[in-house]
Amino acid sequence: MRRKGNPAFGRRFLGNVNKKEVHDLDNEKTGAHECQINEIIKAKHARTFSPDSLEQANREGYDYCAYCLSYTLMKKALITVKLGPEAARMSNTEIVKDIREGSEIPLCSEIEKVEVMKNA
Repeated sequence: MRRKGNPAFGRRFLGNVNKKEVHDLDNEKTGAHECQINEIIKAKHARTFSPDSLEQANREGYDYCAYCLSYTLMKKALITVKLGPEAARMSNTEIVKDIREGSEIPLCSEIEKVEVMKNA
């Protein structure tokens, strides 16, 4: 929740100078061990960024809060593979099915998208 008064003045991103961590006030988590924005402000550890952006906080060396900015911590990998000659005799649907069922990719929790295309 954005705060209108000092030090946030309605801005979205708030830094904790003590931990060098940035918080998203539009996605604040208020559990006992989560963001603790009010405590950060009371301890005078709060600061804002100009411009009011994650990119600016990152440029200034701030890490993302694991609670309110967990959506930014997710990473994806785009993998392009060259299919073997046997794929030429298969339909795209069969190829996608085989890839989804038979692939073991390190660090991968889920294959979100498989797209088969002609070699350019």
